[in-house]
Amino acid sequence: MNDALVSVIMPVYNGEKLMAEAIESVLRQSYRPIEIIIIDDGSTDASAKIAARYPDQTRYFYQANAGPAAARNLGIRKAKGEFIAFIDADDLWPNDKLGAQMRCFEAFPSVELVQGLINRIKLPNQVKGRLIGAEIDFPFIYTNLGSMVMRRRVFKKIGYFEENLPFHEDTDFWLRAREAGLLILVQRKLALVYRIHGRNMTTGEDLETTGLLNIVRRSIVRRRAAGPVKDIGKLSYITDLLEKDQQRHGWEKQEPVSWPLVSIILYANGNHQQFSQAFESIRSQDYHPAELIIVGAKLGQMEELNADTYDHVSLINDRADLASGLNAALNISKGAMLAFLDAEGVWAFDKLKTQVAYLLEHSSDGYVVGRTRNILMPNLSYPADLIDEFSLRKSMGDLLSTLLIRRTVAEKVGEFRSGLAGMEETDWLLRAKDQGFSQKMLPNVCLFRFVQPDFHVVGIDKMKAALLETVRSSIHRKHNSS
Repeated sequence: MNDALVSVIMPVYNGEKLMAEAIESVLRQSYRPIEIIIIDDGSTDASAKIAARYPDQTRYFYQANAGPAAARNLGIRKAKGEFIAFIDADDLWPNDKLGAQMRCFEAFPSVELVQGLINRIKLPNQVKGRLIGAEIDFPFIYTNLGSMVMRRRVFKKIGYFEENLPFHEDTDFWLRAREAGLLILVQRKLALVYRIHGRNMTTGEDLETTGLLNIVRRSIVRRRAAGPVKDIGKLSYITDLLEKDQQRHGWEKQEPVSWPLVSIILYANGNHQQFSQAFESIRSQDYHPAELIIVGAKLGQMEELNADTYDHVSLINDRADLASGLNAALNISKGAMLAFLDAEGVWAFDKLKTQVAYLLEHSSDGYVVGRTRNILMPNLSYPADLIDEFSLRKSMGDLLSTLLIRRTVAEKVGEFRSGLAGMEETDWLLRAKDQGFSQKMLPNVCLFRFVQPDFHVVGIDKMKAALLETVRSSIHRKHNSS
């Protein structure tokens, strides 16, 4: 594997200002051999002159402007390597990006694609307009091609990039890779520095105009057409959370021989479309075994979703409030670990496996939470009380749908308390903390909310009152214990 050629494909369109730095970051890679293929997608600036500075290190090709997908496809056709990597002309690679990812292929010969973490930085005084997801300021996992290396044969299996997509052709490609069941290794190591400079292609665009939502819908349609998810070859996804193993490059850690049963409790608030999206995000989890307990769904909703394709499904129709519904679900659950999702959010694809893997490796932690990303549509108007509620939730953490709890901890802490107006999980977590259980906040975004103006609003005054009550109760418990 140490002598396998990696073809690094760099599409560029008017990238003269940052292109040289991107090329230099590839040349600094510790791994060899490599070839750098620059595809000029009809630039009208000095991009060609920048490429000409590196005649011995790069291969340059020009095409009339046809978009990034077409440029990448031309690069693949020109590539000579057994492995393919991509970097945009405005991004940077850490020095050992290729070396670290190629060691993964050597350790796991059946792996077909390796991806790592992305870190975004804003270049000073250059960012104008609205940026999708610009609030992310820590390393995270996303479908950006610059964070990946893949075997050339991947393109024979799933095809090239869709040239009719002006944006997010990488997400479309990655989703097709998942649907095909390709073996992907996600490495908890920085693999790409994405530079935000105000001229990025998605600057000023939203999720609808860039076509991202349509790409996700197309993926869901394809998966439904293929039949039950368990029959179409789910992605074999390996999560390496152990940085010490990466530093040793030993890679002796493997997936557990058996994964524990997780009870997933889905609270069916929100409208039918939101419920459907939440359900699909559960079905898309690359985790087994799991049971699903749905609280408050109507029978017609379940028949539409073909929920019987899930291995184990239970329904609880009678619920007075959130706490009573959750408690009823807990009473019939069988899993060694417990996860929750309300229908106003969707999970990231690796939410369960990432969190379960962490708890298996850290026996002293009783539960784990993740981060939430609320996405507001720029063309919609939102009521002030909704904005106020999100501000409070952001400061407290939107914890319920990001939570994974050991059953033993849940049984010791006790049930959720009713009448706390959106602070049920905050009260539970304070009680867990008061009993000495430790938690871990993972940096990953594990929950997304595409917020609509009719989003369920508890009421900011009720939430503040409930928060005050939970804090008072915690102080009272500490006082009594002392």
